Amino acid sequence: MVLLEIPQAVGKLEGLVFELEDCGFATLGDVKCTADVNDAFVGADWIVLLGAFPRGPGMDRSQLLAKNAGIFKSQGEAINKYAKGAKVSEDSGRDGLEGKRTLTPFLCSVKIITVGNPCNTNTAVAREAAPEVDDGNWYAMTTLDVNRAKSLYAKEAGIPVDTIGDEEVVIWGNHSSTMVVDYRSGIGDIANLAAIKQRVQNRGGEIIKARGGSSVASAANAILDTIRNILTVGKFFSAGVVSDGSYGIEKGLIFSFPVRAVEGGRTEIVKGLDVSTIRGDLDKTQEELKGEIKTVRQIFGLGEASKL
Repeated sequence: MVLLEIPQAVGKLEGLVFELEDCGFATLGDVKCTADVNDAFVGADWIVLLGAFPRGPGMDRSQLLAKNAGIFKSQGEAINKYAKGAKVSEDSGRDGLEGKRTLTPFLCSVKIITVGNPCNTNTAVAREAAPEVDDGNWYAMTTLDVNRAKSLYAKEAGIPVDTIGDEEVVIWGNHSSTMVVDYRSGIGDIANLAAIKQRVQNRGGEIIKARGGSSVASAANAILDTIRNILTVGKFFSAGVVSDGSYGIEKGLIFSFPVRAVEGGRTEIVKGLDVSTIRGDLDKTQEELKGEIKTVRQIFGLGEASKL
């Protein structure tokens, strides 16, 4: 495991490493701490882009996008160069000089899960900077929203949370207050369903207000759930992925869809679900995402031809 931090905070990671060691995990190997983004991603199988610049007092969403765009651009560039899938060649050098190791990127096989918000657009920025990474390897995490939707519904309905099936809750669109919380397949018939959906949409803010910081344990749990879901062939779950045009969503947009895990650690968008009752909500969250992408294009001076 490699832990990446900003230079002024990397020293504090030692305490976290101690805690990881003290958990006695049989699967834990070496743990490395670094502040060098290039060093962190060399040979990575999975990358979790957890940190992002937090929204401060008086900061609007466009300012937050501007702060994070540079961070995720540099991370995308490093992923493109150094993550698993980079070709390694050895040059023995001349006249007995020490050989040098070079990295030539090609269709990287690394899987990237973006957690830092705004996670959909941060994923899009990193993807733009990493053209050698296949589109199927990018994920913006919305598993946390699914877990919240199941838990809050179960609590209100007075049922065990594990009686709610994977295909009964879908999160569509942006990880924001416009996300579409879609209770399906027979659940969703309690009186105050609209209030529960709204609470799911704003749960992050509710947690910040209560504990003075963003989600920690629940986010970590959702990251593990996301990785397990991707690796479990046949598993139905929600994730922000690159749109292929399904459900009228603009191709190339990072949008949360219902997906299913397939062979090779990949996923495919589940097709054919009836979205007639949420069509307007899907359009609303799509427009918000397109607006964020427009802002980022302006920040970087990119034209319409970019992947963003």
